Amino acid sequence: MISRRSVLAGLTGVAGGLLGSRVWGALPVPDDGRLAFQILRKGNVIGRHSLAFARDGESLTVTIAVELEVTFGPIRFYRYRHDATERWLQGNVVSLESRTNDNGDAFKVTMTRTVDGFNVAGAIGDYLAAPDTYPATHWNRRQLDGPMVNTQTGELMRPAIAVLGNETIARVSGAQMRATRYSLSGDAVFDIWYGERGDWAGLSFKGGDGSEIKYVAI
Repeated sequence: MISRRSVLAGLTGVAGGLLGSRVWGALPVPDDGRLAFQILRKGNVIGRHSLAFARDGESLTVTIAVELEVTFGPIRFYRYRHDATERWLQGNVVSLESRTNDNGDAFKVTMTRTVDGFNVAGAIGDYLAAPDTYPATHWNRRQLDGPMVNTQTGELMRPAIAVLGNETIARVSGAQMRATRYSLSGDAVFDIWYGERGDWAGLSFKGGDGSEIKYVAI
């Protein structure tokens, strides 16, 4: 997750196969295993956010890469790189590891499920989060149902969420899609769009200079 400063993770045989179908049917995993967005600022492309989904029986690994930079001619004013690996088992998130380079400032976050919840370690320290906590990796609409962990800082967030209704938004190709818009406020401030399956469709927030940062699906 890009913070305000940024202008940026059993059964076998037939039984296992049936369980796997139910698990993946409940999660918005793209059929081709990939999801990507262009990142725009003032109408200009400044980066890309991509996710790769790898399924192995009841396990799911989501590999996330975000890279952007803001330049003026040959001068680079800002550069951001975020890499994360999220692991799921039987439809439940079990761990997340992330590393971030925010214009030279380095961050690392780990989030590991235990019998009591999640052990979270990040820039703000270590703590135990509730079992219904999700990493704020955006691809899964479930993150709006409970507390979220900022995957750059490790901060636990409980934003207020308003449903703004259905909208038609465009992909990079110009193709149109219907999505529901949610507006978050409080300790996380952004608007996010999800399709009918709960699949991530778009994102918008203010950069550190007040400019709008917008994600457009590829």
